[in-house]
Amino acid sequence: MKSLLYVSVLLIFGACTHESGHARGELEVQEIEETATIPQIVLVDRIEEVQATLAYADGVDGSEDKVVSKCLSCQLHMNGDHHYAVHVEGYEVQLCSDSCQKAFSDDPAGITLAIASNAPVENEETVVQ
Repeated sequence: MKSLLYVSVLLIFGACTHESGHARGELEVQEIEETATIPQIVLVDRIEEVQATLAYADGVDGSEDKVVSKCLSCQLHMNGDHHYAVHVEGYEVQLCSDSCQKAFSDDPAGITLAIASNAPVENEETVVQ
């Protein structure tokens, strides 16, 4: 009888220790996720052109949510990944790889404006008589 009681206590203690360890692990992961930040890129010139191109690129996925989900470095042909995201002018720009993130970080305006040639141009309506 004593051995059954002893085994029961050990099982309960082991279960409590296991749950506590699991909870600690979850807290550690949450702390890491909360402290991870997306790099911020600040532009100094051609800001209006970049903002217009980012607005176009944001809508390519059918959702205007300030998240560019296609890789700008790949001319919007590849899906971006939030692991390679940067913030530019209020947009989260998701790039597809570490090398694309580095290339974009080195020349954000140049890469963004290269997309502009694909963006539709807004013209005034012409009246044909």
